[in-house]
Amino acid sequence: MTSNSNDRIIRLNVGGQHFITTRTTLCAVEGSLLEKMFRSDSNFAQPIEIGGEVFLDRNPIAFGCILDYLRDAGHVMVDIQSNDKNNDDEALFRRLRTDADFFGLQGLVSYCDTKLLVMQYDKLEETYYDYCQNSDLYLSSCSIGNTDGDGRESRDDDNNNDFRDF
Repeated sequence: MTSNSNDRIIRLNVGGQHFITTRTTLCAVEGSLLEKMFRSDSNFAQPIEIGGEVFLDRNPIAFGCILDYLRDAGHVMVDIQSNDKNNDDEALFRRLRTDADFFGLQGLVSYCDTKLLVMQYDKLEETYYDYCQNSDLYLSSCSIGNTDGDGRESRDDDNNNDFRDF
């Protein structure tokens, strides 16, 4: 295998969007589906070509992020942008996770899982904050984190009655 065959330009049509990259980029993650598809000595069935482009029936927004991941040698710096104002970040990361899993990119799958957990936590925290702001309950009435004014946690059982206002 010569370096010229490894660096061959590959034209892709992913979900109707055109991408141009190298075989080396597509083969960057050993064992991935892309590596199996595009490795020059692969026994994998040849991908479908239409008009000189390899057709992949996947999400083009997610695939752009996947290409960036492959180009950056697995360093994840995903910046998902969609022109569709109905898409939210969580839905886009779910789509990216699905496609990363499809292509066997475990590092990117793990990153997406972590990112999705952080998003869910942030959403829960925001909901809780909004609830506390719009209710008669105050965080100071909770036993968790209650202090006596000197920075020490209160230990008095009378002060730890969480439901005394009900």
